Amino acid sequence: MRPVIFSLFLFCILNTYGQEQSRTREEPPPLKERLFFGGSFGLQFGTITDIQFSPVAGIWLLPRVAVAAGPNYRYFKDPFDRTSIYGGKAYSEFIFLQDLDNIIPIGLHFGMFFHVEDEVLSLESSFFRTMP
Repeated sequence: MRPVIFSLFLFCILNTYGQEQSRTREEPPPLKERLFFGGSFGLQFGTITDIQFSPVAGIWLLPRVAVAAGPNYRYFKDPFDRTSIYGGKAYSEFIFLQDLDNIIPIGLHFGMFFHVEDEVLSLESSFFRTMP
């Protein structure tokens, strides 16, 4: 009787071990799938003219962490003067909530993230002084 119980026990252990899947580490997506592009473009014409061009290129370092940078140019003209403002910006984002519906299944699909940005601009300070 003991050999039968021992054989049954051994069979259960081997069967359980045979069903275990090997854990493989997922490969990160290729570089071209992690790159993203965006920015802004604005036009305003009239008494005050304001033209802004600000492209951005970035990369997802991790599934929830992205960094990006880009130049910034703005042309501004009012009835008294005109100026050009140029510079650059860089930012990073961390997505701490990818989809609210995964936590609370109420049909709302939105995420939340932290965004930290720094912008350096070169401009004519005399243009922005107020007249007495």
